[in-house]
Amino acid sequence: AAFTISSYSTTSTRVNKPFNPLLGETYECDRTDDLGWKSIAEQVSHHPPALSTYAEGQGWTLYQEFTMTSKFRGQYLSITPLGYSHLVFKNTGNHFTWKKVTTLVNNIIVGKLWIDNVGEMDIINHTTKDVCKLKYFPYSYFSKDVPRKVTGVVTDATGQAQWVLTGTWTEKIEGGPVESTAGRHPHSHHMETRNMKLLWQRKMPPAHLEAMYNFTQLAIELNEDEPGVAPTDSRRRPDQRLMEEGRWDEANQQKLRVEEKQRQTRRTRDSSGHDSYEAKWFKKQHDSLTDSEMHIFTHEYWECKQKQDWSRCYDFGQHYSRIRIFEFDSYSDAKFLKFNIHGPTIVANWSLTLATEGKCSNNFANIHFYLQYGAYPLTAPRNESFPPAYINSRHNLFKVIFNQTIINPLIQLNSPSIGTWFAMVKYLMISIEHVLSLQTIRN
Repeated sequence: AAFTISSYSTTSTRVNKPFNPLLGETYECDRTDDLGWKSIAEQVSHHPPALSTYAEGQGWTLYQEFTMTSKFRGQYLSITPLGYSHLVFKNTGNHFTWKKVTTLVNNIIVGKLWIDNVGEMDIINHTTKDVCKLKYFPYSYFSKDVPRKVTGVVTDATGQAQWVLTGTWTEKIEGGPVESTAGRHPHSHHMETRNMKLLWQRKMPPAHLEAMYNFTQLAIELNEDEPGVAPTDSRRRPDQRLMEEGRWDEANQQKLRVEEKQRQTRRTRDSSGHDSYEAKWFKKQHDSLTDSEMHIFTHEYWECKQKQDWSRCYDFGQHYSRIRIFEFDSYSDAKFLKFNIHGPTIVANWSLTLATEGKCSNNFANIHFYLQYGAYPLTAPRNESFPPAYINSRHNLFKVIFNQTIINPLIQLNSPSIGTWFAMVKYLMISIEHVLSLQTIRN
């Protein structure tokens, strides 16, 4: 019960609108080394929007599907989550389910936005048949109760009250056993308890919270770019990354581009006779415990990550990589331009633009480009062009950006005159804008 309440602790300050997840977008968070858990989420539906999540830690697994309905009530927006959350403990076999309460976004028209969580939540232990009934009290200016109050009663399989809980969803929750036999009825207003224990207390957020979009310490760390994650990972979205760098106009352009690409993909899918999107890492099944349909994790994601096999991933125009490649300090002889791109990035249609600082020679006699996908390299032998099956310069899909300035093309990789590149360059940065088609090359 305290665990479910803790998930609302930061909602009081999280009033900023998030990015709308793209269909097929994923997010992986592997904190096994320091926190002992890892999770994976996928946007499995766009209309209505639905997100499936799976997480596992030391002795427990959690999985859930989140979708919602919303209603505008004049001064506030009412958001009612749909779908169930499941928490399973491996040692005891206890299997809990619950549904989230309603969230209210107040002052939606005029005034400062503020969040409230209201309603009742039933947490059911399907193994022991114990039930915890939580009540989230709505905020009232005239109430004498502490704001954001939560109370709860835990009953056993016979319906007798065994524990009571009280506190707030923003600070802490305490609980204790029911001592008085006269007060064991779950609807009794007078239950005697003692030895109340602290079950959960909120970890205080970092200083200057408002200046950091009200992010907690964990939230600040979530967008850290990591190598090896799926190409569909949220951290590969170009609009999100550009916004983080403060490049607002470019971020908006990329947002419009990826959303239009998603609409075009949906039109193509509809015209081909496919009724709906099929999730890549979750499979829709009937859940007998809750008598509902939900997407269940297939446990294939982590295996594919280990192999770096992302061939099933959906392409919504995201960046696969943007990293420093090589440094040049003077005019020199033949140099190896080596860069690692995470994901299935050997593609059927692409070209490369090089941006340089200084002068560039017209002598391209002996250049050697080296592309590496995982442990499977694709190389261009000296004085030979790339195989035409993999290179087509009609599409300008890959660009190297220097100092945020795109220079005219200097080298086309399928040109027969590939050779030595003489240049004065501080550094090169790969920025992949979009990919028309994917093909993994393995020797």
